[in-house]
Amino acid sequence: MAAALAIARAAEDVTGSRAAVKWPNDVRINGKKLSGILMERAGASDALILGIGINVARGASEGIDGATSLEESAGGPVQRGDVLEALLKHLGAFLPLIGETRATTLRTLYESRLDGLGDHVSLWRMHDSTPTTGRLLGVADDGALRLDLADGIRLFRAGDVTFRSPDS
Repeated sequence: MAAALAIARAAEDVTGSRAAVKWPNDVRINGKKLSGILMERAGASDALILGIGINVARGASEGIDGATSLEESAGGPVQRGDVLEALLKHLGAFLPLIGETRATTLRTLYESRLDGLGDHVSLWRMHDSTPTTGRLLGVADDGALRLDLADGIRLFRAGDVTFRSPDS
């Protein structure tokens, strides 16, 4: 959540456009994917390896349906150094919010940017041939997706959220 928030704020710094997060690991501008995040535990330690991909140049999203870049959103050239500086600044601000004592603050900030919050969404999980559909309530303090389903509220820790059209 901290990484997604940092990317969203950095994107806003360089483009002036509002950025949203799409659970679990994307940042979007104007409904189009700008960035993806991968995270992996480093061995048996508590350390994490964080991989961040951000489409900076116009050509970075060419031919990719539903993607955008910082330059497209800004309407002109964007310097990679400015993006890195903004990203590191915001990571520095959000990383101290990680942990049990500040988890609710981080969750609240994340949910304020969560695409589809309150809407009906479909959650596609790796081994399921049909999606789980429900109203997106937000996330738990640990980042799990909270969906209101016909049989009650459930938490999900993996999957891909897609947004349902109003007539589906």
